[in-house]
Amino acid sequence: MDMKFIRFKEAEDDCTEALNLDDRYIKAYSRRITSRKELGKFKEAMDGIHTLTLLSFFLNFFVVCIYEH
Repeated sequence: MDMKFIRFKEAEDDCTEALNLDDRYIKAYSRRITSRKELGKFKEAMDGIHTLTLLSFFLNFFVVCIYEH
């Protein structure tokens, strides 16, 4: 098995584990998206992009609301 494949698979697994502990961990989403893209898991990578986009929007919205009040 290709060493590059193994490293991206390990990274994907590590990020999934991190997200199971904290589903707001943006860096884990980003790294898992990259790993999935490199593994050829394009649908899963796109799903991750969608999730990350929504999460980023709501976290930013929440921060703005806090600072405005």
